[in-house]
Amino acid sequence: MRCGWWMLVVACWTPGGLSAGPEFEMQIMARDAPERAAQAGETAILALELRDGATGYPLSGLHPGVWIRPARAGRSACRTAIGTYLATGANATRDLDLNGYRFVLLGADGALSVIDPRLDLASSNLLWLRRLGTQPVDWTFDHGGARVFVALPEAVSALDLLTGAELWRVTVRDGRRLVRDPATGRIWAVTRDALLVLEPARGAVLQRIPLPEVPRDVAVEGPDRRMWVLGAGHVVEVDLARMSVVEDWTLSDAAQAVVYSPAADGIALALKDEPRLALRFLDAPDRRPSVDLAAPADRLAVSADGRWLFALHRASGTLSIVDWARLRLRHVLVFPGRPDQMAVSEDYLYLRETQAPRVSLVHISSLDTVPEPGVLDVALGSRAPGARGSAGGPSAVVPLPEGGGALIAATADRTVFLYLETGMQAPSNAFRVWTEGPLAVAIHDRTLTETRPGHYEAPLRLPHGGRYELLLHLAQPPLAECREFTVAGEGMPVEQVHALPRVELHMEGEVQAGRPASVALRVADGAGRVLEDLHDLELLLMDVSTHAYWRGRGAYEGGVYRFRPLLPYPGRYRAFARSVQGGFGYEDVHLPAVQVFGDRS
Repeated sequence: MRCGWWMLVVACWTPGGLSAGPEFEMQIMARDAPERAAQAGETAILALELRDGATGYPLSGLHPGVWIRPARAGRSACRTAIGTYLATGANATRDLDLNGYRFVLLGADGALSVIDPRLDLASSNLLWLRRLGTQPVDWTFDHGGARVFVALPEAVSALDLLTGAELWRVTVRDGRRLVRDPATGRIWAVTRDALLVLEPARGAVLQRIPLPEVPRDVAVEGPDRRMWVLGAGHVVEVDLARMSVVEDWTLSDAAQAVVYSPAADGIALALKDEPRLALRFLDAPDRRPSVDLAAPADRLAVSADGRWLFALHRASGTLSIVDWARLRLRHVLVFPGRPDQMAVSEDYLYLRETQAPRVSLVHISSLDTVPEPGVLDVALGSRAPGARGSAGGPSAVVPLPEGGGALIAATADRTVFLYLETGMQAPSNAFRVWTEGPLAVAIHDRTLTETRPGHYEAPLRLPHGGRYELLLHLAQPPLAECREFTVAGEGMPVEQVHALPRVELHMEGEVQAGRPASVALRVADGAGRVLEDLHDLELLLMDVSTHAYWRGRGAYEGGVYRFRPLLPYPGRYRAFARSVQGGFGYEDVHLPAVQVFGDRS
């Protein structure tokens, strides 16, 4: 019977076999009130149930392609539209594309922003920007719910990843780290003297667990939902499910970093000022071996398979590579550029160097096959980023969700680099940012994620009410189908949807060539509040036919910024404005043209 059932499933997936083809059901529910349908302008969750049409068996392990477009007469047929999306993407029509990801940036000025890397760099790829008023110390993400949780010096704030709106803020003094429990969504705030458990939807404090001393580092284990909080002389093991302390270990030697290995099912402690790791295996707590290092370590990381442990000494740039399976030091590498951060993809260890504009990549598969590990240096930008302070927190390097590369923030160059693991010694793409240089970067994966067999979810927001079409594509089993649905509500104004400042241009009288003119710009945020402190606000007026232009800065007076341009020739001048402080560039603002009158001679 088992064989027959398995053969039936295979036949169901084979075109022309016994299957009636895949079927799906869809639901768009409000994220913060899943018992009701979503309305226009609010963050929602798209849920798809995919199953075999003949058996009802859930179709698991798929990668659905999904687009949403307004339902209008005269639009291309379903299969034609899907073919166009697959060939060119949805950006050509500005329809909603749920098949990619966005970049979340933390700026040196404490601003949080999101850019869409698929948009042409000559247009607006900045989706929203929010100034937090102070520099965050850590963040954690609920990608499926489109939320980012940010630890500030005196609070924890939750922001909507689709809009930048602050969902809630609670007072949390001296926060150090944030950890999200994926099973419940609860947020653990590690503070100077306690662990606070926060409810994700409203930020209510569910539990407070005192800590014996100031934490230095945190390690988390996923399947059993355990966390270890390291102090100088204690390791506190916490059960995330029960929200309670399992054990408080007293250390005989001071430690400064901790990491968990899933392969060894154990933790490693980097001892302070001593070139040694102390190991503890969770299934054999009495077994406590140690491994000598080439130098004391203050940063630890583990390979994706859990076998290799990387111990970095930042002051000397020394990397000790430990074979956890054999409990011995296997390789020692020295990096003159003094790395301060490590990130691990499936195939590479990334080391972000501080004294050189580059990252170094260690090929993990070479660690057990050749005498010397394969190391690749990749140049990034023109200026070194400089050293970073405490362990943990937001990272400047993050692997791509599908593997095969990483996103790297270059603070000094105000650029985010995309590197693909093809062996090249240069990034594949670069994304210039309009804000202060990015200190850290994260990736918000907007593709549909399978949360249980055959059930896929993704966050979205439809700005206006009305009729829409959902277009679904599967490569195998093959499916190309559209389904119409209606969204209630009026939605949000455009300026709130994009969360960019609104810039208005006003002319004061007729503009004559060769004479000073009077131009005013009014700049307001999405709520209509005038921005009064944009010291770098710049106005550019350009006549593309003659290449004549004027560029300058104005002074704030009476609710507007006033400029006195002198335009040499008559004609129609295009107007542009930008401000790094305001978070917008020339491509983000659409202003009316300025007509200049007079005699060209």
